[in-house]
Amino acid sequence: MGFFARFQTIVYIQISPSWVTVRHLQRGKPTIEFADTPLVAISIHPKRGKQLVAVGSAVKTLRPELDPGEELMIGNGFEHPRSVIGDVELAEIVLREWFRKILKSRGVLWVSPDCLIQVLGDWEGGLTSSEQETLRGLAIRAGARCAFMIEQPNPLMDEQIWDLYRPES
Repeated sequence: MGFFARFQTIVYIQISPSWVTVRHLQRGKPTIEFADTPLVAISIHPKRGKQLVAVGSAVKTLRPELDPGEELMIGNGFEHPRSVIGDVELAEIVLREWFRKILKSRGVLWVSPDCLIQVLGDWEGGLTSSEQETLRGLAIRAGARCAFMIEQPNPLMDEQIWDLYRPES
C-alpha cells in the first residue's frame, strides 16, 4: 500500500425517505456508521432568524420552549411523493450534521472523502439527472471532495464499495 493509499477515505450514503445511513470507510481502519431518520427541527425567531434545534430521531421527542412569535418547523428533506428530494435545505442539514459526526470520530485531521450515494427503493423510471446532480451537490456541500451516484436496488457491503471505487492514478 502506497503512502497516499492509507488516506483513502469514502463516505457511502444510503438514502430513503424514512432512513439515511452514512458509512465512513478508510483503508486499514474499522468502518464507522451513523443511521437515523432524516428529520430536522428548526426554530424560526422574528429577531434571531433560523436556528437548528435537532436532527434525527431526537426531533421526535423534542419539547421546546418557544418565545412569543417563535415557530418550530419540523421536516424531512428526503420525503416527497414524486422526488427523492423534498427540501434541499433540510436534506443538506442532515448530510452535513452526519458527515460531521462520522468524520470527527476519526480525529482532528481528516481528508475530505470521496462520496458514493445510493438511493434505496423503487423510483419509477430512475432518478432524473437533476435529482442526481442535486444529491451530488448536497454531498459536496456537506464535506465530500467529490460525489458519485450508485444505481443499484440493494445496499452494498464494504467490500463491494471498495471494488466499485477505483480512484484515478
